[in-house]
Amino acid sequence: MKKLNYFLVLFSAFSHFVFSQHKNERTFNEIRKTYERMTIDDRDALPAVRLYIAKAKKEENYAKLIQGYRDGRQFDYNNKIKYADSAISISLTHGTKDDISKDYLSKGIIYYFYQKKYKLALNEYLKAYQYSKDSKDQYLHYKVVYHLGIVKGHLGYYEEALEHFEDCLAYYDKKLKEENHVNDQFNYNKGYLNTLHQITIINRYLMNFTKSDSLSQLGYRLTEKDHDFALENSYFLKCIGILKFQKKNFKEARVDLEKSLPTILKRNDFAWSMVIYYYLGKISEAENDPEIAIKYYNRIDSIFEKHEFVLPEVYSSYKYLIEYYRNKDVNKQLYFTNQLLKADSIISKDYPYLSSKLHRDYDRQTLIEQKDDIEKSGKKK
Repeated sequence: MKKLNYFLVLFSAFSHFVFSQHKNERTFNEIRKTYERMTIDDRDALPAVRLYIAKAKKEENYAKLIQGYRDGRQFDYNNKIKYADSAISISLTHGTKDDISKDYLSKGIIYYFYQKKYKLALNEYLKAYQYSKDSKDQYLHYKVVYHLGIVKGHLGYYEEALEHFEDCLAYYDKKLKEENHVNDQFNYNKGYLNTLHQITIINRYLMNFTKSDSLSQLGYRLTEKDHDFALENSYFLKCIGILKFQKKNFKEARVDLEKSLPTILKRNDFAWSMVIYYYLGKISEAENDPEIAIKYYNRIDSIFEKHEFVLPEVYSSYKYLIEYYRNKDVNKQLYFTNQLLKADSIISKDYPYLSSKLHRDYDRQTLIEQKDDIEKSGKKK
């Protein structure tokens, strides 16, 4: 019996050793295949990502190390900026201009999407733009153009933002008609849908409700049965719900908005969650149900408290809360008054900075480049 136990211990140790050796000998592609199809922010990918990074460091393979840090940035929700900074650091010393541009852009996206720190996001986008100016990578170029369009839309420069998005949509539409690798096809499809979503939003802001509605319906149909684009489907459904609210079709609007919410919450998109809560609150107001309206508006305040972020679109929720608690609860009335003042202070501080920096660093630079192109063209002629 002792001999059997001794043999089992030896066999277990040997098996572990063989497995470890095999694990270390796996190629970069083999390691990456274990997680490359996982959902963004899926922490189950991290052990393999760390193995990938360790292998790249050991072999001093800087191209793979950049990729490893990018993968870490994609899956580690709590350490995205840390991985983004690591990717930028290696790109600056060992990468190409395209690598540097991609990594500054990705850091900006983290600031924009996950933290809603628009000042910091814009700074990173402009760095990405500087490094992408002479790039032959069109996909990268239009990705930068897209994100600068998002900042312009956020600032209220809707016509300018629309130009950005229409340029991007034309590019993605053209690429989707070509024969592409499956991964490239997925990226072009995602880019097309995200751009279509932004054009839908901008048209709503410009009061082009008929066009906004038709684009929302198109986007919803394109994503309805595709699990890979469940989030995009929810975004289009959210747009459809808001437009139904504006047509005073409150019952159907509520159904669409409530149906769109879970996927958007799962993606941790607190900005669009805030907008959905706002319209659900407005529907409750219209249906003379103040208790439910208060519930949704309190959720907006919870997001504001946690992230110090608020959209001008949801401002009136605070005015409703202040009026609701007037002569009922002076402490809550004072609290929401202070919250509104705080929100106003944050936005009034952010917007002038964003506006001046965007037009100084991007639009001025674009004009200079156009002038240089004209001068060069004149000399050639």
